[in-house]
Amino acid sequence: MVVLYYIAKPLINITYRIFFRKVYFSNREAIPKDRSILFAVNHPTAFLDPIFVASFIGPSTSFLLRGDMFQKPFVIFLLKQLKNIPIYRARDGMANLKKNKSTFEYVYTLLKDGKHVLVLAEGETKHEKRLRTIQKGTARIVTGLDELHPGTKLCILPLAVNYTDSHQFRSEFMAQVGTPILVEEYLNPNKENPRRAVKQMTDEITRQLREMVVHIEDDDFAPIVNRVLDFHRNDRNKVLLPAYSTSGVALDTEMKITKNINKCEENDKAALRKKVEQYDALLKKNDLNDVGLARPKFYSILNTLILILGIPVFIIGYLNNYISLTLGKNVADSKTKKIEFHSSVRFGVILGSYFFLFSIIMLILLIIGNWYWVGILCLMPVMGFLSLIYGDLFMRWNAARKWNGVDSGERKKMEVLRGEIIEETI
Repeated sequence: MVVLYYIAKPLINITYRIFFRKVYFSNREAIPKDRSILFAVNHPTAFLDPIFVASFIGPSTSFLLRGDMFQKPFVIFLLKQLKNIPIYRARDGMANLKKNKSTFEYVYTLLKDGKHVLVLAEGETKHEKRLRTIQKGTARIVTGLDELHPGTKLCILPLAVNYTDSHQFRSEFMAQVGTPILVEEYLNPNKENPRRAVKQMTDEITRQLREMVVHIEDDDFAPIVNRVLDFHRNDRNKVLLPAYSTSGVALDTEMKITKNINKCEENDKAALRKKVEQYDALLKKNDLNDVGLARPKFYSILNTLILILGIPVFIIGYLNNYISLTLGKNVADSKTKKIEFHSSVRFGVILGSYFFLFSIIMLILLIIGNWYWVGILCLMPVMGFLSLIYGDLFMRWNAARKWNGVDSGERKKMEVLRGEIIEETI
């Protein structure tokens, strides 16, 4: 009985809305309810990609996870409790490769019984805004299932995950569901040629994910693209709440801007780089943040009053968050060697440490029978969340305050440069 999965599911969902300033999940209504699903997901981080699907989609989902993670007994227990299934690669040795037979048999049974299984379709993780080659393994699961259990009502469902900066706490997360790929439409016409069915399904997964994954073609130009995307986000993000949205506008905008820049000629890219660097140099010279230019009205009497009145809430919430947030950052900084694992470890430590401390304190209070403090403790997570919102508001307010104090001549230079960058990339 995988009890831990069902305990972790709502906690992960909540932690997503805290770890990220904004979570966008669009086209969720396209998820079929009448057949088993094989999710095909891209893979820019270690664990955040699959656990998002598990925590934001109703039915339980099992995951195919690289087998070298299944080594120590406690880790194996933990991973299996969270519905991870080991899949071994050639680099893991022939002895381990033989274990894949039982893995696929188990996967086929899950799908035959109407369950959901997730495959990280690129086959490896890399911290970049790019769709890498989609492996044929996802489609081969379909043909393997058809051999053993023909007629299983199944679809492949591409699902794209995007991060404004997966390495950064309080960044943004954007996910989108694609169109269900009904496997019978590929299997039935290719009964005598399953390889063709595999290729066609893989091509369709690739086509759909390309339309949903922010893809920067030029690695050397990626910092400039990301900076331009920052400018557009600052224009777009007018409100801090809600923390969760089903709108696809944010992702569509990021896709459009990135595609426009990808299509630029080299001389246009060089001109754009020069303008971005000039603009950033002016920001640095005047000790400014782009948010201040994008949202100068955040420096207002109302926001100033909110910040003053909210100081007690911020202090209480900050103290509530301090141990978990500090521990999460320190552990991730000291223990992770690959950037792809950094946010995943940080996320996990924040969630685990906060839940542990909260549970211990709650247990003590329940034993003592002090119901007044039990009620206070139940309010603390809310205060912690509000302190993060306070921090976001203060950052914008302070940036706008600084912007409003800059010399008009300097402001004009920055406004002109920024306006040209926005206009040329939209």
